[in-house]
Amino acid sequence: MKTVVSMLQPINADQIKPCLCEPKTFGRELLTWFAGETHAHSDESTRRGWNYFEGLYSPQEIAAYYGNLGCQFVCITDHSSKPGDPHAILLDPRIGRSLSLESTLISAFNRLPANGKRTFVFSGVEANILFGEQGPCLDIEPANTIINVLDLIIASRHKIAQEKVPRAIQASLLFAAENPSVCIIGHPDRYARRDDSTDDEYRREYQAIWPAILETMEKNGKAFEINLTSQPSKKLVKMASERKKLLFSIGFDAHEFRQFNQPISTEVERAKAAWAKGDDTHNETLIKYKLARLNQGPGLKVLSRLSRWVKFLKDCDVTRDRVVNSSLERFIRFLVERGRKTENIALIAERAGIHL
Repeated sequence: MKTVVSMLQPINADQIKPCLCEPKTFGRELLTWFAGETHAHSDESTRRGWNYFEGLYSPQEIAAYYGNLGCQFVCITDHSSKPGDPHAILLDPRIGRSLSLESTLISAFNRLPANGKRTFVFSGVEANILFGEQGPCLDIEPANTIINVLDLIIASRHKIAQEKVPRAIQASLLFAAENPSVCIIGHPDRYARRDDSTDDEYRREYQAIWPAILETMEKNGKAFEINLTSQPSKKLVKMASERKKLLFSIGFDAHEFRQFNQPISTEVERAKAAWAKGDDTHNETLIKYKLARLNQGPGLKVLSRLSRWVKFLKDCDVTRDRVVNSSLERFIRFLVERGRKTENIALIAERAGIHL
């Protein structure tokens, strides 16, 4: 059962040809660091009843887009509970059913015959880290069988109580870093930093929480996400880089393609807002907009941001083997070593000729 507000007319893969006629493109060097997208939101993230926009494109459209940029794979990591008001998804079983159905459809997509170069799709979720009655927890409980069906679990902090209290930040991230189901800690310092604070005592307390968090992430094999939408502090990434076995992932966390580029017209903004509330009267506008966005390509600002972070990692002596999405094989092995042994991962490995 889908929980998106309504299905928009799909764009055929042969219509998706993102333009790369810009000064900088997804060149060979970048693709050796970013072989696949680990954090992408589909239309499934715009859920019925949330009444606001979180994603527009189908998994198939996203796969065609990244594939035509030269990527080997993409992970669909839709939200579980509402980021602005997270709660245990057992309270809304429709979400669990939709994630399960999405996983099934993604596996079916990977089984289709390939016409030329194939772009594989992994199923996943961006789970919320929150505080329950017993302390830190995920909105997908360990007893929820959906957690065993998905290929990738990203755990992220969004808007929660005590979101900028240093000890609460530390407790929540330590919990996620110790959780055996979690693979990647999403945008680790988003909703944590108080960049405008001039309180020296607060700054010292905030900085003091990170060594233990990074040590626990390294010990448990979790990847630190360099989120290209919610960029981390360079000081924190430098600190993370100094832990020589700590892994990284690089992801755009894309809810919208070219999201750092051109402003969106008022007409399209209204159409997106209406669609998110279940109003289909502006769908023709959105379908035209989708096709245009899918064919515009990522844009110079997006690619420059990726290029700058790759350079920063190099300057910090981080090698490609520490970036989990620098190749399809490395990513699959990362998932399997984190205990993710789904049928879809096995299928992708077999079709890609990767022996596990």
